[in-house]
Order: sequence, then structure tokens, then C-alpha cells
Amino acid sequence: MKRLLLLFILILSYVGYANAAEPATIVAPATNAVNNYLLYPTTNIYTFLKLDTRNGKIWQVQYSMDDNEFEVVLNSRELVTAGKPGQFALYPTTNNWTFLLLDTINGDVWHVQWSQEVENRGIIPIRSIF
Repeated sequence: MKRLLLLFILILSYVGYANAAEPATIVAPATNAVNNYLLYPTTNIYTFLKLDTRNGKIWQVQYSMDDNEFEVVLNSRELVTAGKPGQFALYPTTNNWTFLLLDTINGDVWHVQWSQEVENRGIIPIRSIF
């Protein structure tokens, strides 16, 4: 009986530790063919990423209760011409400053980096090694 109780306590301790170590999850909006633009939350409570779902253009949007509000371009280049609404979607990663941008039609992926510092903002294509 003591062994069973000890085993039960060990299992509960492990489950509690595993749940405490999990990072917070950001729920991104669902992409659909109706939306031309979507706002994606970041882990910073004042910062969102605005995505043009037709061509992959991205802006960092920051709001505040004072005069520190701004919208700045992360990617000003259209990644496709004549794209369709909902063609691009952003996915958060476990890195607070990084998202992945997916072209849902052809599967291309880009590393999206947002930051308060201009030199740390931008996107980089992720190339297939096949």
C-alpha cells in the first residue's frame, strides 16, 4: 500500500512539473478566404503583427496609453502577384520575437522577426534543402 501511495505521489509530482514548464500559448486567428488583413498577437501585450493575407506584406503595430503608438513595415515586398485573400498565414513559435509566414498555396515559408529595434526586424526565406 505504501508503494502504491509513493508511486501515486511521484506521478502527481511529475505531472505538476511538466505542466508548470510548458510555455504560454498564443492563439493566432484562423485564416480564411474572406480576410484581406489579419492582426496576430505577440507575447508583448502592446504589439501585434498585421498581415496582408493576399501578398505576404507584414507590419508591426504597437499601441499604448501614451504617444508611443506606431506601425512599421517588416516586409514591404509583395511575395506573390495576384494573390488570393487567405493565401498567407502567420504562425507563432516558442521564440517571443519570431513567427513563421506560410504561403498556404505553394508551401513557401519565411522566418519573420519583429523587434523594437529596426536592425532586428525583417523576414528571411526558409529554403528547402531537397
